[in-house]
Amino acid sequence: MRRLGCHHAAVLRNNNSFGATTEMKSRPLKRRTPTIGEHTQVVLKHSLPSLGLAAGTFGVVVHVYADSGAYEVEFLSLEGNTLGVATVKAGLLSPVLLPAQMKGTDDKKT
Repeated sequence: MRRLGCHHAAVLRNNNSFGATTEMKSRPLKRRTPTIGEHTQVVLKHSLPSLGLAAGTFGVVVHVYADSGAYEVEFLSLEGNTLGVATVKAGLLSPVLLPAQMKGTDDKKT
């Protein structure tokens, strides 16, 4: 059976063990976005000049505001010093995935 991309819609025909043909409608594939929770390492997607934070600044989520789609984030320098704590909307953050969290990153040699 063929795997369809997220923009394709089709009807797939499949013969079962009794010789009957069944139809299956494909659905668009949903892309899984990692969830951001407390203690998640994040990176700022866009600069926040009012706070003196540049795009690419790393931080750690210290609180999740579930109703408003915002996070309280402690932003850190590369040396680990706190640059500040700010409430940031979800769309301005991206989770930092460590190699162990990424799929398909097996370092095993076959």
